[in-house]
Amino acid sequence: MHDLTSPPRAAAGVIAFILVCEFALTILFVSPWFPMQALGALQQATGGWIAITLLASATFGGIGVWIALRHGGQDFASLGWRVRDLAPALVVLVGAWLLLQIIAISAHGGPPVPTTAVADGRWGRVFGPVLAQLGGTALMEETLYRAFLWPQLRLRFAAVMPPRRATILALFASQAIFALMHIPIRVYQGAVFADLGGMLLMLFASGIVLALVYAATRNLLIAVAIHALSNAPTLVVEPAGPSPGTLMLGVCVFVCVAWPLARLRGSRGWLASR
Repeated sequence: MHDLTSPPRAAAGVIAFILVCEFALTILFVSPWFPMQALGALQQATGGWIAITLLASATFGGIGVWIALRHGGQDFASLGWRVRDLAPALVVLVGAWLLLQIIAISAHGGPPVPTTAVADGRWGRVFGPVLAQLGGTALMEETLYRAFLWPQLRLRFAAVMPPRRATILALFASQAIFALMHIPIRVYQGAVFADLGGMLLMLFASGIVLALVYAATRNLLIAVAIHALSNAPTLVVEPAGPSPGTLMLGVCVFVCVAWPLARLRGSRGWLASR
């Protein structure tokens, strides 16, 4: 069984090619050649269920995943795509989503005000963004930068330094690359040079946190679920109380502490019964 420390080793050229492709595809997304209007019309026609983000992220990220599978010697398990991980991830997804709703509703201090989309019954507008994250942005970013790039860099660093140091250095390097990959999108969204430093630092920090969730749970899909709700909280009432990002950070801390403890207790119970 593959794990975080011993995936199949991909050639350095394949890793570099994937990163170059993903950066080039990101530039394509913000360029005049990307069919934004056509996909926007499709999003409108489907009531928001098929979002531009879903189509673009799934396609562009899927190219990187395909290269890793076809030319990088990876399999679905080494990329964190395991059927047995789906049920625990769904529990975390639903539990975290309910937590967001409960806290937002409680913070209103009176009758909660539903969002305009909920009041109008436009459910594609409500749930389309989180579906786009689960099937697109969050899934592909977790796969490429947490499940693929981090372990691959660790394999190389471990050849010249102690394993613990290699793991930490690979973590920082992979998530720095993850942050830098967002520069074209942030510039397209209107960020000026003075703002980029803070934005990239936040992306780097979020990448570190999500990587730690993956390491603590050994379940990439849990990181995908938290990532998706961080980007698209999908509140059914108007926002109130702590920000969804702050709440998701709390969920990350809880998962990183509780999951290894639960695994340890389970292993002790198993050993005691042998």
